[in-house]
Amino acid sequence: LAISTSGTALDLQGNSVHPCMKVFWRLSSTSIALLPFVFYSIAIKDGIPKLSMRQWLLFPCAAIAYSHMTTAFVTALSLTSMANTFVFSNMPSLVLLCTNALLGYPTLPMETIGVIIGFAGALICSSDETRHSSTIGHDNLSTKRFGDLLALSASFGMAAYLSIAKDLQSKCNLFVFTFALFVCCQCFVLAFMIVQGEPVEFSTHKDYGIFGWTNSDPNRLPLELYIVLVCSLMGTIAYVSVLQYFDAVVVATVMLMEPSVAAL
Repeated sequence: LAISTSGTALDLQGNSVHPCMKVFWRLSSTSIALLPFVFYSIAIKDGIPKLSMRQWLLFPCAAIAYSHMTTAFVTALSLTSMANTFVFSNMPSLVLLCTNALLGYPTLPMETIGVIIGFAGALICSSDETRHSSTIGHDNLSTKRFGDLLALSASFGMAAYLSIAKDLQSKCNLFVFTFALFVCCQCFVLAFMIVQGEPVEFSTHKDYGIFGWTNSDPNRLPLELYIVLVCSLMGTIAYVSVLQYFDAVVVATVMLMEPSVAAL
């Protein structure tokens, strides 16, 4: 319920802000909010996480997967409808199910049935959107199709992220893991924007500044606080926290609720 509102919140930041900058703002502002929890965990409670060499090598892979997922999702929002973006970006359960089948891992019958039902519902939503889109012109339809494909690619990023996060989260404090992940993702997203030649300023410019979210405009600081507290802390971190209790495919299947909630 919490993370389903992220699409609306990111849309409200306006088209003048590049999608990658919206992602960077969310990552950086959430990292700042997590600092007190990280300090408490490392300095007082648990110390520095003790990960194996394999897990240290997996961590950048999780950051790359999450960076792609978030950037593809926000970019897709600017190209296609919010309903389609949520439908196609919330297919990691299907990706995980197919991957397990290809690798020969066992899957529970009810898990398989649940994923198929959820995917069928998503296809119905998409087909309704397709009929509506057929009246908007070829160029716009092509743009929406590209947005749909981009949103679908986010599902692969989320599937990879959930699989890796499940392995890492049990060996690392939840807030420390999320903080380190978001800091790495910030670096990847910022580097991508610079390579792409997107306007980036080390300032508080409301559209191009890396601290632009601190502006007091209603669609900047107040909205960013909502994104941090609700979408990130109650949504994203909650997904990671429950991975110690459920398989990744179960968590991913719950994500199939997001398109309906997001549309509402």
